[in-house]
Amino acid sequence: MAILSFADNRLEHLYRTEECPDIGADLRARILLALDRLNVVSHLQELKLPRSLRLSKDHREPNRFRIHVKDATWISFVWQHPDCLEVRLE
Repeated sequence: MAILSFADNRLEHLYRTEECPDIGADLRARILLALDRLNVVSHLQELKLPRSLRLSKDHREPNRFRIHVKDATWISFVWQHPDCLEVRLE
């Protein structure tokens, strides 16, 4: 995981237990989703892709990433922990 330490004890407790009584359910779900995305990005960065295969976040939809292959060719995929879903060649 990319997060080594937390400055906010409530956030750390939420991350470790998925529970925090003083944070509403909707906000709690959004925070956990953001933390999951941080985790995904850290794992993708560990792949150590060569510079020619540039990894980027695809902002058209959540959890979609793209790897530049050559010229205008990209492989895009949706990452939903722990699986890689819906891989496309663009």
